[in-house]
Amino acid sequence: MPPVHASAFVFLNANKPRIVPEDGRTQTFYLTASSPSFQDRLTFEDGTYANSTDDETFALLVDRAMQEWNDIPGLGIRLKVSTERTGSIDAEDNRFSIGIGKISSVASGLAYPMTRETQPSKIADCDIQVGTDIDSIPSFVFVMIHELGHCLGLGHNHSDPSAIMGYWQPRTHVVLGLDDMAGVLSLYPPRAGEK
Repeated sequence: MPPVHASAFVFLNANKPRIVPEDGRTQTFYLTASSPSFQDRLTFEDGTYANSTDDETFALLVDRAMQEWNDIPGLGIRLKVSTERTGSIDAEDNRFSIGIGKISSVASGLAYPMTRETQPSKIADCDIQVGTDIDSIPSFVFVMIHELGHCLGLGHNHSDPSAIMGYWQPRTHVVLGLDDMAGVLSLYPPRAGEK
């Protein structure tokens, strides 16, 4: 098989801002107090989440979305969801948060990666808001992976239909494309001594 080139990834802006975790490795996201209710929680994947509360399902699905990024071999950052429900959609609090709310646009989710004037290449805060219209687990996971990509510093990909950062994938297809992986690896290369 010939090599595959991944060249269509897009950054948020020319400064290529990225997250710089306090510990140098792991960025923690905090969930807000309210959780979505999923219509398919009892039946999805033969009832995987049937015995979980809405709050537990919310945390488990965010973690599942983070794992898509964390499973990229050699990625120089890890994403983690906190067990503390202290998140707030507030661009000024320097706390990465994920919440549910009414979105008055065609989007099903929004990410707000924020840099500071004094450090334009560092994402100081990124809050994700997922719309209340998302009530199925596959749609939620897709939107969450996509919005986490924005928090990592990726923009929308308009030329690779297999990229989760694009617009063309069906919401049930939650596999990162080559461009998604190449883009995030260029922002977070393996650390010295890692493969």
